[in-house]
Amino acid sequence: MTMANLSQEYAEILLPCTVFITVAGALGIVGNIIVIILYWSKIEDENGDRYFIPVLAVVDMLGSITMTIYNLMDNYFIFNYPSEHLCRWLTFSMMFNGLLSPTLLLVIAVQRYKKVCQPSERHVTLKWRRCSIFFSVIFSAVIMIPCLFFSGTSKMTVNFQGQNVTGTLCKIIDHDNAHHHRSLIFLHLGGIYTLLTAILIILVVLYALIAVRIRKVFQVLGTEHEPLHPSEKGPNRQHGNKGIRTGFNLMYALIVIMFIISFVPTAVTLILAYTSVRYFELSNSALVLWMILARFMIVNHFVNPVIYTCFDVKFRSALSDICSCFKSKTPYEMSIPS
Repeated sequence: MTMANLSQEYAEILLPCTVFITVAGALGIVGNIIVIILYWSKIEDENGDRYFIPVLAVVDMLGSITMTIYNLMDNYFIFNYPSEHLCRWLTFSMMFNGLLSPTLLLVIAVQRYKKVCQPSERHVTLKWRRCSIFFSVIFSAVIMIPCLFFSGTSKMTVNFQGQNVTGTLCKIIDHDNAHHHRSLIFLHLGGIYTLLTAILIILVVLYALIAVRIRKVFQVLGTEHEPLHPSEKGPNRQHGNKGIRTGFNLMYALIVIMFIISFVPTAVTLILAYTSVRYFELSNSALVLWMILARFMIVNHFVNPVIYTCFDVKFRSALSDICSCFKSKTPYEMSIPS
């Protein structure tokens, strides 16, 4: 049996995973395009609470595109991957996006912390926001550049469907590179996972401090009502100007929680795949479940637009206005003069 036929058999087994990836990718691309258009064209950012949302949406849109292409290629050409360069650039793009997302979430968390916990100090300026985005992109790219050299297509022999198969696979760690630069590769990957773990811990700590601060403010005010819509008036609006905007803080905290939920299965399966688990030898149903968990990071890219819709009144209102344009209008009655 040729490698192409074996790849087709593998793709048929992973059809449920392919459907999951396709649907999640499409939702991520369309949803984030809508977010970008509405936040940049129809929603005013009066105090900086929404500044990073369209930026994060761009990252999520690109992440949806990259992960969809990478995973579909992996599903359909697992044993006869067509291009070394395509493998390396898709791997780099996916890894770059995987670091850029939490880095931006960290920048957002710092902004929220300064607004809520240090209201007397100077707020984050527009220049700081722009520089933070620039350095986040450069930092993530520099960290992930080695992936262009360590990844690639490898001639590997695996046990699939009870037979030994030697095919050309696209791997995050190229088998030949791992043989010659094993210590450097695992030092790089270990550093990436250590960095991501540190970022996630800092995110949790920052939002915990924000929650403590908000709770103290509520105890002083004697209320837990905080408007999301800037046009709402009242005593809470004054405190909202100082950064105690519960809805936005909760929204960003939920984005972080969803990132962690989507990141952990992907990280764990990747580590196990390169250390102890021979997933090609799993049963068909177990292999499908394994691959869905390995690609679960894509959930992070399409769930954020849903979170914006639930928490941001302005975005929901703008989205409603757009949707109303597509509704059919009742035609005017034509009057014929006598």
